[in-house]
Amino acid sequence: MIAGPEIVSNLPCFAPSDMLIITITGNVVLCYEDNKEEVVLGNIFDSPIMEIWNSPQFRQAREALSCGNRNATEICRRCNNRSHQKSEAFDYVL
Repeated sequence: MIAGPEIVSNLPCFAPSDMLIITITGNVVLCYEDNKEEVVLGNIFDSPIMEIWNSPQFRQAREALSCGNRNATEICRRCNNRSHQKSEAFDYVL
């Protein structure tokens, strides 16, 4: 759940490691909570999915969030969602 700017969480988040969110326009966003598409990591109509998944920006965000660093993006700083604290993540090059 996206909360106001006063929320500061250091909980890990594995959502970007557990799933790939693609909007109807083909944009790949970091999280399903990003309904305003604040963090677009690529577009499947412009780049292959694997290229987007393995991009430095996406890998860095996954790594930071798995360590509880919610400062990866503004949307993550405002998030207090606890549903992805644990993971059976597949964060590796596919």
